[in-house]
Amino acid sequence: MNCENALSVTLCTGSKGCSDSSGGNGGNGGSGNCGGNGNGGNGDHSCNHPTITLTDAINLDRSDIAASAKAVKTAVAKAKTELDVHIADVNAHGGSGGSGSDIDISQFFNFGDINFFNRKTPPQGYVVANGSLIEHADTLYPEMWAFLQEADNAWRVKTEAEWQALIHEDGMGGANAFVLDAVAKTMRLPDMRGDYFAGAGWNEKAVGDCDGDAIRNITGSIVDILGSKVSTGSGAHALGRYGQKHIQEAAGWWMHANTTFDASRVVPTDIRNHPATIYMLPCVYIGKACNSITQTKMKVSNMQTAYSFDKKGFFVGTDSDYGTGLPNNATYVLPPTLQKGFIPHWSGSAWTQSETHIGETGYVNGKSFEIKEHGAYPNGWSSEAPEPTAEEIKEKRIAEINQELDAIDRKSISLERALRVGRGTDADTQKLLDLDNQAIALTEELQGLST
Repeated sequence: MNCENALSVTLCTGSKGCSDSSGGNGGNGGSGNCGGNGNGGNGDHSCNHPTITLTDAINLDRSDIAASAKAVKTAVAKAKTELDVHIADVNAHGGSGGSGSDIDISQFFNFGDINFFNRKTPPQGYVVANGSLIEHADTLYPEMWAFLQEADNAWRVKTEAEWQALIHEDGMGGANAFVLDAVAKTMRLPDMRGDYFAGAGWNEKAVGDCDGDAIRNITGSIVDILGSKVSTGSGAHALGRYGQKHIQEAAGWWMHANTTFDASRVVPTDIRNHPATIYMLPCVYIGKACNSITQTKMKVSNMQTAYSFDKKGFFVGTDSDYGTGLPNNATYVLPPTLQKGFIPHWSGSAWTQSETHIGETGYVNGKSFEIKEHGAYPNGWSSEAPEPTAEEIKEKRIAEINQELDAIDRKSISLERALRVGRGTDADTQKLLDLDNQAIALTEELQGLST
C-alpha cells in the first residue's frame, strides 16, 4: 500500500501530535511498503498522519483543531437565536434592515424630520408624533438629546406650558415642537395628530410656526324683517317664531321675526375645519435607541391601548402608545361604559361620569337655545316651547288680522273690477258688501288690540 495515495486521518483529543507505532497489514507474507513485515506482522507506522484536536470552543481559525459535536450544536443554536431576533426587529420596523450593525439607515434621515406613513407602526428610527413623554431620553436617545440642545435647533424646543398652549381644544395635535426637561431627563414628542402642513413664507409664517383652526370670514346682515307675512328661512338661515316685538307703521301693525344661522344645515361640519382626508401615521425621526433590538422587540410586542381626553378632561376616544409612551392627554385607565346622557371625564387620577346633552335644542327662559358644552341642562331649560304670553298672543292675532285684511283687499279689487266692466253679477255685489263688513269688523278689532 502506498501511503501517498492513502486517506488516513488520526483524530486525537490531546493538544500535541501523535504517531501510530502499529504497522498495518503488510500483505500476504510480503513486506509492506510502509514497513510492515509480512503475514500481517507488526511493523512501525512511519507515515506522518495529520493530527486534529477536538474542542468545545467555536470561532477558532486553525486547521489542526476541529469542533466537537457539542460545539457545533451550540453554534447552531446561537445563530438561530440571533436570526430570530434580527427577523423580529425587521418585522417590527419594516424594510429589509435590522437595528444591528449590518445596515445603518440613519444617514438617510435627519433628526426631527416629520413624515406620515401608510402603516400601523413607525419605521426604524421613527416614533409616533403623539405627544408622548419619553423617560431617560438623554441615555435612551443620546444623539437626539444632543441635537435638540444645539443653538441652531432652539426653535424646535418649547417649554411645557408653551407646548400645551399649542394643543387643540379636543386635546390632540397642534404642537410641532419638543419639550426637554434637563432635570427629569424626559423628552416630550411633537403631537401632530389631525394636523396638516403648509409652505412657510405665506402670511409671514416661518418654518416651525403654528396656526390654530380657522376659516375665511363669513359676513352678512339682516335688517328688521317686516311684513304681514313672513316666509320660512332658507339655506343656513332659519326664522324664529313671530311675536318677538312689533313695529307700528303708517299702514298699521307689522310683525318682526328673529333669525338664526347654522352652516350645518347646508354643509358638513366637524369639530375642526379640514378638507377631504385620508389619515396616516404621523411620525418624527429621533434615531435608533440604545439596545434597540431588545428594546424594540419588547416595546412593539407590548403596545398598550390609551384613552384620550380633550383639554377639559372629557373622553374623546382610544389610541395606542405604539410602545413609545403614553400619548399627550391620555391615560391607560379604562373609562366607564358609555351611556346616553353621560360622558366619561378624567379628573387627573380617575374617571367619573359627567352629564352631557351636547346638540340638544330647546328653550332657556323662553328663548331658543342649543347646548354646545358638556354638563347639566342650563338653568331655565325646557325642551317644550313655552306658552305664549298675552303680548305674544295679541301680536300673533294682529298678524293674522293683517293677513286677513290683505286677502279681503285682493278679493274686493277683483270684484270691483268685474262690476266696473259689466261682467259682475248681483251675487258679486253681495260678496263685495260682505267683504266690506268683514274688513270693518277686523279693523275695529285691530284698533282695539292696538290701544
